[in-house]
Parts: sequence; C-alpha cells; structure tokens
Amino acid sequence: MNRLQIALTIILAGLAAGSAAAEPFSCDVRVVSAIDGNKNTMTGKVISDTAGRFRLELYSVRGVRITIRNGEDIWTYDPNAAEGLHYRAKQGTDAAGAGSLYFDKALERFVKSGGKRVRTETLEGQKCEVYVRSPRQGVTETLWVTADATKRPFRVRVVSKVRAAKQLGQPITDRTITRTTDYRNWKTGIQIAAEQFRPPKGVQFREAESGGLVGRRQ
Repeated sequence: MNRLQIALTIILAGLAAGSAAAEPFSCDVRVVSAIDGNKNTMTGKVISDTAGRFRLELYSVRGVRITIRNGEDIWTYDPNAAEGLHYRAKQGTDAAGAGSLYFDKALERFVKSGGKRVRTETLEGQKCEVYVRSPRQGVTETLWVTADATKRPFRVRVVSKVRAAKQLGQPITDRTITRTTDYRNWKTGIQIAAEQFRPPKGVQFREAESGGLVGRRQ
C-alpha cells in the first residue's frame, strides 16, 4: 500500500485515548478515497471493546492493511509482507488527525468540536441526521448519524482543499482530496479475544516518525 493508504489507516484508528465504547462492537467499513477524482476503494471490518481497544482490517486490490490500537500504541502492518509501522499517539489527544471517528459518543464529540446540524436525509434507506464542521481552513467534515436513539455513525466524509504538486518537480496546483467512510452492519455485545488487540509475532515494526525499529522480529 502507498503512504496515503497507510496514513489513512492510522487516521481511522484515531479513537480518543481512553475512550471506551459502552459495549464491544463490530461493524463493516467501506472507504473510498479520491485525489483529483482518481478513486481507490477499500473494504473491511472494525472491532472494538469496552477498554477502547480497536482493530481495523482493510482490503483493496493493492493488498491488506491491518491496524491495531491499544492505549496510545498504534500498529499498522501488511500481514503478507510481515512488516509494518508503529505509531505512538500523543497522550491526551482525542484523535490522530482530521476526520478521525470517535465511536463512543460520536455525535456529542463532533458537535462539541464545532459540528452543526444542517439537515436530515435518507441515505441508502436509512434516515440520518447530517452534521458539518470545518476544523481548519480548506477542510470540511460531514457526519451522518442514524436518526434513532443510537445515533450511530453511518457515514463520514472529509473534503480537503490543498495546494500541492502531483509529482516531485511538477508545478504546484489546487487539488481536492476526498475520503468517504461508510459504517454498516453494526453488532454489539459480542465476544472479542484479547489477542485481537496485540501486534502479531513474526512481524517487524519500524517507528513511524523516526524510522527506527520498535522491536526485533517476534
């Protein structure tokens, strides 16, 4: 997977530090990312428990990416290549980046950080409430939650306007990056084995920021 996809998995793993769900859950995920209209689609599954631990598995034509968050530690790796990255979330931060989804009290957190309700609409047969916020210039985030008592996230879309070159040495131009994440088929109260939230043996991890090895091959 390319650097954008790796960064995406880390962002998607940005659960609030210490934020636990009311009960263990799983749901299916579909992520469509686009740069200047060129799309890439990934599908997968999320599981999380009451301790706030998190596992995300994403599949695309380019391969498999598994991301685990346990406390402030985030591991993202390719199980076929037996190598990956370790990322340390900053203590006390609520997310790893713009567009991160807090599964526990998602709507409450979104509104607290500036989100405003703009409309209701039916999306794929599901009635939803729609909220929008702009955390910084050039970035717009839209959250769809189910219009029922659960207020579960149904879709999150992040649109970023940036000025960047398509390749090294090319001129700087206006570019649009869009990421749409759908969450479906929620299941709660499930049993999840603790090893699902531990990095696997036999995988060598490098520190994401420094490039140094986090540990030897296990």
